[in-house]
Amino acid sequence: MFKQMNTSATDELRNVPGDDFVDQWSQEKVTSWLEEKGWGHIASTFEEHGICREWFFRITLAELVKYLPRPITTYAERRRLLNDIRSLGAATDDQKPTPNVPTHALAV
Repeated sequence: MFKQMNTSATDELRNVPGDDFVDQWSQEKVTSWLEEKGWGHIASTFEEHGICREWFFRITLAELVKYLPRPITTYAERRRLLNDIRSLGAATDDQKPTPNVPTHALAV
């Protein structure tokens, strides 16, 4: 029904945000975010397994399959959840300051 994508763990972790941002994501903040995004039905599973801070941002699809099996979520839902989590890291990359490099230094 759904084509399984061959994505390496390295590819999935490419956009993990910095330590300062990650440390702000306590269990309470993760739970609040899950509820806000419509994932409230799985918040207790994240709490039960202590999925917060760095682990929250580094969680893999394989781990989501393990902790959120088929009766709880479908493959498409787990993939969507992982994309939602990854988008948090990508959003912080957009907020990082760009280095102040003179434009003439970029010319070749």
